[in-house]
Amino acid sequence: MKTKFFLSILLVFVTLGIPACAEIARDNSYLKKCNPELIHFLHNYNKKGTAQLSKGFSKKIKSGNLIHTTIVCADASATSQELNNKGIKVRSSLGNILTAYIPADQLTEWASKESVVSLIALDERSANLMSARSLSDVNKVHTGTDLQTPYTGKGVIVSLLDEGIQYDHVAFRESEDSTRVFATINFNDDDPQPVWGSKNIITLGEDHMDEYHGTHVMGIMAGGKTMGSSTNYGMAPDALIVAGSRKNFSLSEIIETLLLSSQASDSLGMPFVFNMSFGGTIHPHDGTGYESQILNSLVDNGCILVAAAGNEGNKNLHFSHQFANANETRYISFSSLSPYNASYLIANDSSQFSVRLYMRYNNSTQLVPIPESWLETTGSGNDSFLDENNGKYSVFTYIYTTGYQLPEWTDIVLGITSSQKGQTISGWTYKGEFSQYDANNPAPDSWNSIDEPAITEKVICVGSYTSNDKWTAISNKTFGTSSTVIGGLSYFSSKGPTENPNLLKPDVCAPGQWISSAAKRNCSELKNENEANATFTVERINYNGQYHVYAASQGTSMATPATVGIIALWLQAKPDLTQKEIMQVIKETSKPFNGQNQSEWSPEYGYGKIQAYEGLKKVLALPSAIATIRNTSTPVTLLKQDKEWKILFNSGENFANINVCGINGTIVKQKNLKNIHRGQEEILSFNDLEKGFYIVSIKTKNHLTSQKIIVK
Repeated sequence: MKTKFFLSILLVFVTLGIPACAEIARDNSYLKKCNPELIHFLHNYNKKGTAQLSKGFSKKIKSGNLIHTTIVCADASATSQELNNKGIKVRSSLGNILTAYIPADQLTEWASKESVVSLIALDERSANLMSARSLSDVNKVHTGTDLQTPYTGKGVIVSLLDEGIQYDHVAFRESEDSTRVFATINFNDDDPQPVWGSKNIITLGEDHMDEYHGTHVMGIMAGGKTMGSSTNYGMAPDALIVAGSRKNFSLSEIIETLLLSSQASDSLGMPFVFNMSFGGTIHPHDGTGYESQILNSLVDNGCILVAAAGNEGNKNLHFSHQFANANETRYISFSSLSPYNASYLIANDSSQFSVRLYMRYNNSTQLVPIPESWLETTGSGNDSFLDENNGKYSVFTYIYTTGYQLPEWTDIVLGITSSQKGQTISGWTYKGEFSQYDANNPAPDSWNSIDEPAITEKVICVGSYTSNDKWTAISNKTFGTSSTVIGGLSYFSSKGPTENPNLLKPDVCAPGQWISSAAKRNCSELKNENEANATFTVERINYNGQYHVYAASQGTSMATPATVGIIALWLQAKPDLTQKEIMQVIKETSKPFNGQNQSEWSPEYGYGKIQAYEGLKKVLALPSAIATIRNTSTPVTLLKQDKEWKILFNSGENFANINVCGINGTIVKQKNLKNIHRGQEEILSFNDLEKGFYIVSIKTKNHLTSQKIIVK
């Protein structure tokens, strides 16, 4: 992966002009360049004339605060020079996309510049946290007991942006002074800079966030057995790792971590695949959002991106209603109040609609408009805009309750008034859930709940299926989840469809329920667990007087790195594998859920359950721009099953002689093959053999392997 691949993005984004949201409610035309969260901040800042009482997406922002910002510009060189002249350091430059820390009180100025196409900031996301290898067939790829030549991700980089990363965990160590974590960057630092080299990374120890999510995700992708657990290791245990520790999971952080991954890839000559186990619901849900368009272009230029579908599959965060008449009003409530509530509403066309905020006492039928004093004091309200990317009218609603005394048992209600007969309006919450106002109004549901960035067309979107329903902690106590079906869709896995009927998400499902993996020892959730009281800690390894822990967790956050690790195995077999080829392999080889047909897409399941071995077979058969070696010393992968063996050729061979002999040396079964192609599979059946001991031998030009088999 060459860093220069990003350069061709320039013309793409000047053409797209994303995110292109034309402000209707106010005449501040520069707001059309901004994402909804930034529109909200600038609205409050400009209205009050001071940033000290203004709020960002979910927190206070003061005028002097530096905001990590992504800038899409017409001329990157000129804009970089202009930023430098203002004393603002450009952190990264990918084609015409820049990232920089811009003072909060200068955001309006930069959004107003003609040279700036889009300004993206305060786009906060959250982590999607809620016997994985065997269910996805990874044991068939790298256990060593089933296979003659295991694939382990060697020669591949897996990278991620996450939180709560323990860099020095034994799961990633090769020796006391060596780790497979190749490079890191921590966006919580005042001036985040990459850290390279085992010694420096081991010295860092951890990212000092009170989480273990990132360590767990890294362990599922690439946890190893050299110094780590012999059972709770990852999908690609020999892959190298590039890790970014998030501050907000913002687009700027994604871009800078991708750049670091690309630099590592370039220096080592290795492919990389990027994990995003996070997401958010403030987006148009049709794949046209500002972040989705940028990520699509990165994929077009060589990136392989994988993202979690989300954990909203059992939450009523969505509603949709078709209005029978113009000027008709329908109501929907927030099911609970938190310090911050938000919703994103979108019409099916460009026609305007209005949203008004109400309070309701004790489920009465009387609605009271939220007082202007509350809206003014807290910065609550609406921002309305026409999204020029999809031609749909949208409203971003935000409600702050901190600092305002609410009457007891108060509901917050959205009153939505259509402007056209037959208009359909859909909406999503950012915090909490919706509840039905009454039987005559829309009922919320959990459909159309895929997060961004997973909803991006060219990003692989991963849901979760149930791999475990219980786990045993080091306290010897067993814990579990009731009402689950092994192999069924996880109850929390976010579902499609999307607002775009041509955009099919999710793409695939992977094991994500109660997965045991590496965890960060010093986080508050785990640090006090021991043999007497542990709930989530499943294993501890004492190294140099310190415990390194493994824990059980669940979520599409766990299913996504499982998929990334499997893709790393495929990349080891074919380093020039593309995102398009990966999606084709997923479509053709994923295992259907009950009631689903092969290669059939479902809004719940995608194309089914990812299968590492079947995918590997397909990948080996694909043409490659990289010359493959014939007649190798590691010619075959063996998949051993009770009544048959599958023999998968890792490379082309001039010939192969396959013999099954009895203990007296007599040949009882024989196959002689010529001109074998890479990825060719031969099935050796034992159904016609009598019970007893046999020797299977496979002879190629440069290798002979012999294996014992017992036919029962």
